[in-house]
Amino acid sequence: MIAFMQNKQDGKHNEGLARNIFQVNQDSSGQRVDNFLLKTLKQASKSNLYKLLRKGQIRVNGKRTKPVYRVQRDDLVRVPPFLIPDPSGELYISDSLLKQIREAVIFNNKNYMVINKPSGLAVHSGTGVRVGLIEICKKLFPETDIQLAHRLDRETSGCVVLSKNRQALNQFNQQSKQNELIKKYTALVKGIIKNDFLVELSLDTNARVNGERTVQVSASGKYA
Repeated sequence: MIAFMQNKQDGKHNEGLARNIFQVNQDSSGQRVDNFLLKTLKQASKSNLYKLLRKGQIRVNGKRTKPVYRVQRDDLVRVPPFLIPDPSGELYISDSLLKQIREAVIFNNKNYMVINKPSGLAVHSGTGVRVGLIEICKKLFPETDIQLAHRLDRETSGCVVLSKNRQALNQFNQQSKQNELIKKYTALVKGIIKNDFLVELSLDTNARVNGERTVQVSASGKYA
Protein backbone atom coordinates (compact mmCIF):
# COMPACT_ATOMS: atom_id res chain seq x y z
CA MET A 1 0.00 0.00 0.00
CA ILE A 2 1.30 3.48 -0.86
CA ALA A 3 0.67 6.40 1.48
CA PHE A 4 0.03 9.85 0.00
CA MET A 5 2.13 12.09 2.23
CA GLN A 6 -0.20 15.06 2.17
CA ASN A 7 -3.09 13.01 3.48
CA LYS A 8 -1.81 10.55 6.04
CA GLN A 9 1.43 9.47 7.61
CA ASP A 10 1.21 6.49 9.98
CA GLY A 11 -2.48 7.27 10.41
CA LYS A 12 -2.00 10.97 11.26
CA HIS A 13 -3.03 13.86 9.04
CA ASN A 14 -0.03 15.61 7.49
CA GLU A 15 -0.56 18.93 5.75
CA GLY A 16 3.10 19.84 5.40
CA LEU A 17 3.92 17.99 2.18
CA ALA A 18 2.73 18.27 -1.40
CA ARG A 19 0.63 15.76 -3.33
CA ASN A 20 3.60 14.84 -5.51
CA ILE A 21 5.65 13.38 -2.62
CA PHE A 22 5.16 9.76 -1.59
CA GLN A 23 6.41 7.93 1.47
CA VAL A 24 7.52 4.32 1.15
CA ASN A 25 5.98 1.97 3.69
CA GLN A 26 7.02 -1.51 4.75
CA ASP A 27 5.02 -3.32 2.05
CA SER A 28 6.83 -1.43 -0.72
CA SER A 29 10.29 -1.47 0.88
CA GLY A 30 12.82 -3.30 -1.30
CA GLN A 31 11.10 -2.56 -4.63
CA ARG A 32 13.06 -0.94 -7.42
CA VAL A 33 12.11 2.72 -7.61
CA ASP A 34 10.91 2.33 -11.23
CA ASN A 35 8.50 -0.44 -10.19
CA PHE A 36 7.41 1.59 -7.17
CA LEU A 37 6.55 4.51 -9.45
CA LEU A 38 4.74 2.34 -12.01
CA LYS A 39 2.60 0.91 -9.22
CA THR A 40 1.98 4.28 -7.58
CA LEU A 41 1.32 6.32 -10.73
CA LYS A 42 -0.88 3.85 -12.58
CA GLN A 43 -1.79 6.26 -15.39
CA ALA A 44 1.78 7.44 -16.07
CA SER A 45 3.62 6.40 -19.21
CA LYS A 46 6.46 3.96 -18.51
CA SER A 47 8.72 5.61 -21.10
CA ASN A 48 8.01 9.03 -19.59
CA LEU A 49 8.89 7.82 -16.09
CA TYR A 50 12.25 6.49 -17.29
CA LYS A 51 12.93 9.74 -19.13
CA LEU A 52 12.22 11.74 -15.97
CA LEU A 53 14.46 9.43 -13.94
CA ARG A 54 17.32 9.94 -16.41
CA LYS A 55 16.89 13.72 -16.29
CA GLY A 56 16.85 13.79 -12.48
CA GLN A 57 13.30 15.13 -12.25
CA ILE A 58 12.33 12.25 -9.95
CA ARG A 59 14.17 12.29 -6.65
CA VAL A 60 14.47 10.13 -3.54
CA ASN A 61 15.12 11.99 -0.30
CA GLY A 62 16.01 15.06 -2.34
CA LYS A 63 18.66 13.32 -4.46
CA ARG A 64 18.78 12.07 -8.04
CA THR A 65 18.18 8.36 -8.37
CA LYS A 66 18.47 5.53 -10.88
CA PRO A 67 15.76 3.01 -11.89
CA VAL A 68 17.64 0.17 -10.17
CA TYR A 69 17.65 1.87 -6.74
CA ARG A 70 15.60 -0.12 -4.23
CA VAL A 71 13.42 2.10 -2.07
CA GLN A 72 13.51 1.72 1.70
CA ARG A 73 10.85 2.30 4.31
CA ASP A 74 10.24 6.02 4.97
CA ASP A 75 12.04 7.11 1.79
CA LEU A 76 10.44 10.23 0.30
CA VAL A 77 9.92 9.93 -3.45
CA ARG A 78 9.23 13.20 -5.27
CA VAL A 79 7.80 13.33 -8.80
CA PRO A 80 6.99 16.34 -11.00
CA PRO A 81 3.54 17.75 -10.10
CA PHE A 82 2.22 17.25 -13.64
CA LEU A 83 2.36 13.46 -13.11
CA ILE A 84 -0.28 13.66 -10.40
CA PRO A 85 -3.80 13.40 -11.86
CA ASP A 86 -6.59 15.71 -10.81
CA PRO A 87 -8.36 13.99 -7.86
CA SER A 88 -11.70 14.76 -9.48
CA GLY A 89 -10.66 13.28 -12.82
CA GLU A 90 -11.33 9.69 -13.82
CA LEU A 91 -10.10 7.68 -16.79
CA TYR A 92 -13.04 6.97 -19.09
CA ILE A 93 -13.34 3.44 -20.47
CA SER A 94 -16.43 2.49 -22.45
CA ASP A 95 -18.83 -0.13 -21.11
CA SER A 96 -18.42 -2.18 -24.29
CA LEU A 97 -14.63 -2.38 -23.83
CA LEU A 98 -15.01 -3.29 -20.16
CA LYS A 99 -17.47 -6.02 -21.13
CA GLN A 100 -15.18 -7.32 -23.88
CA ILE A 101 -12.21 -7.70 -21.53
CA ARG A 102 -14.28 -9.17 -18.71
CA GLU A 103 -15.50 -11.85 -21.12
CA ALA A 104 -11.92 -12.44 -22.33
CA VAL A 105 -10.80 -13.81 -18.93
CA ILE A 106 -9.97 -17.48 -19.54
CA PHE A 107 -8.29 -18.32 -16.21
CA ASN A 108 -8.52 -16.80 -12.75
CA ASN A 109 -7.31 -17.88 -9.31
CA LYS A 110 -5.96 -16.16 -6.18
CA ASN A 111 -2.54 -15.52 -7.77
CA TYR A 112 -3.00 -15.11 -11.51
CA MET A 113 -5.45 -14.07 -14.18
CA VAL A 114 -5.09 -14.92 -17.88
CA ILE A 115 -6.82 -12.76 -20.49
CA ASN A 116 -7.16 -13.43 -24.21
CA LYS A 117 -6.06 -9.99 -25.38
CA PRO A 118 -7.58 -8.86 -28.68
CA SER A 119 -5.44 -7.49 -31.49
CA GLY A 120 -5.23 -3.70 -31.56
CA LEU A 121 -5.23 -3.26 -27.77
CA ALA A 122 -1.94 -2.24 -26.12
CA VAL A 123 -1.10 -3.90 -22.82
CA HIS A 124 -0.54 -0.51 -21.17
CA SER A 125 -0.95 3.18 -21.91
CA GLY A 126 1.89 5.22 -23.36
CA THR A 127 2.69 7.69 -26.10
CA GLY A 128 -0.43 7.97 -28.23
CA VAL A 129 -2.17 5.25 -26.21
CA ARG A 130 -4.65 6.46 -23.60
CA VAL A 131 -5.96 3.11 -22.38
CA GLY A 132 -4.33 -0.30 -22.31
CA LEU A 133 -5.22 -3.73 -20.96
CA ILE A 134 -3.78 -3.05 -17.51
CA GLU A 135 -5.79 0.16 -17.08
CA ILE A 136 -8.96 -1.71 -18.01
CA CYS A 137 -8.18 -4.52 -15.56
CA LYS A 138 -7.48 -2.08 -12.72
CA LYS A 139 -10.92 -0.58 -13.30
CA LEU A 140 -12.63 -3.98 -13.56
CA PHE A 141 -10.89 -5.42 -10.51
CA PRO A 142 -10.06 -2.47 -8.20
CA GLU A 143 -9.81 -4.69 -5.13
CA THR A 144 -6.88 -6.61 -6.64
CA ASP A 145 -3.25 -5.50 -6.94
CA ILE A 146 -3.22 -6.64 -10.55
CA GLN A 147 -0.03 -6.21 -12.60
CA LEU A 148 1.24 -7.31 -16.01
CA ALA A 149 3.47 -10.37 -15.68
CA HIS A 150 4.67 -10.00 -19.30
CA ARG A 151 3.73 -8.17 -22.48
CA LEU A 152 2.40 -8.72 -25.97
CA ASP A 153 2.69 -6.33 -28.89
CA ARG A 154 -0.34 -4.17 -29.57
CA GLU A 155 -1.24 -5.94 -32.81
CA THR A 156 -0.68 -9.43 -31.37
CA SER A 157 -3.68 -11.24 -29.93
CA GLY A 158 -3.33 -13.98 -27.36
CA CYS A 159 -2.94 -14.91 -23.72
CA VAL A 160 -1.60 -12.31 -21.30
CA VAL A 161 -0.77 -13.38 -17.74
CA LEU A 162 -1.44 -10.87 -14.96
CA SER A 163 -0.34 -11.32 -11.36
CA LYS A 164 -2.66 -10.53 -8.45
CA ASN A 165 -0.02 -10.06 -5.76
CA ARG A 166 3.67 -9.24 -5.57
CA GLN A 167 4.74 -12.75 -4.56
CA ALA A 168 3.05 -14.24 -7.62
CA LEU A 169 4.69 -11.63 -9.87
CA ASN A 170 8.13 -12.39 -8.45
CA GLN A 171 7.57 -16.11 -8.93
CA PHE A 172 6.52 -15.63 -12.56
CA ASN A 173 9.54 -13.41 -13.26
CA GLN A 174 11.86 -16.00 -11.72
CA GLN A 175 10.40 -18.77 -13.87
CA SER A 176 10.81 -16.57 -16.93
CA LYS A 177 14.48 -15.89 -16.14
CA GLN A 178 15.12 -19.61 -15.71
CA ASN A 179 13.46 -20.39 -19.07
CA GLU A 180 10.78 -22.50 -17.40
CA LEU A 181 8.00 -20.90 -19.45
CA ILE A 182 7.03 -21.90 -22.97
CA LYS A 183 5.66 -19.27 -25.37
CA LYS A 184 3.95 -20.36 -28.57
CA TYR A 185 2.99 -18.02 -31.42
CA THR A 186 0.71 -18.82 -34.34
CA ALA A 187 1.00 -16.77 -37.53
CA LEU A 188 -1.64 -16.33 -40.22
CA VAL A 189 -0.25 -16.56 -43.75
CA LYS A 190 -1.74 -16.15 -47.20
CA GLY A 191 -1.52 -19.12 -49.54
CA ILE A 192 -0.69 -22.79 -49.03
CA ILE A 193 2.61 -23.92 -47.52
CA LYS A 194 3.50 -27.25 -49.14
CA ASN A 195 6.56 -28.19 -47.09
CA ASP A 196 8.13 -27.36 -43.74
CA PHE A 197 10.97 -24.86 -43.94
CA LEU A 198 13.10 -22.68 -41.67
CA VAL A 199 13.42 -18.92 -42.18
CA GLU A 200 16.61 -17.29 -40.90
CA LEU A 201 16.57 -13.67 -42.01
CA SER A 202 16.82 -10.19 -40.55
CA LEU A 203 13.60 -8.28 -39.87
CA ASP A 204 12.92 -4.55 -39.89
CA THR A 205 10.22 -4.01 -37.26
CA ASN A 206 9.73 -0.31 -38.05
CA ALA A 207 8.99 -0.45 -41.77
CA ARG A 208 6.09 1.73 -42.94
CA VAL A 209 3.64 0.88 -45.71
CA ASN A 210 1.02 3.55 -46.48
CA GLY A 211 1.65 4.96 -43.03
CA GLU A 212 1.08 1.62 -41.31
CA ARG A 213 3.83 0.05 -39.23
CA THR A 214 4.79 -3.37 -40.59
CA VAL A 215 7.50 -6.00 -40.16
CA GLN A 216 9.51 -6.78 -43.29
CA VAL A 217 12.53 -8.86 -44.27
CA SER A 218 15.44 -6.43 -44.55
CA ALA A 219 19.23 -6.67 -44.49
CA SER A 220 19.27 -3.59 -42.24
CA GLY A 221 16.98 -5.23 -39.67
CA LYS A 222 17.72 -7.41 -36.67
CA TYR A 223 18.37 -11.14 -36.92
CA ALA A 224 15.23 -13.08 -36.09
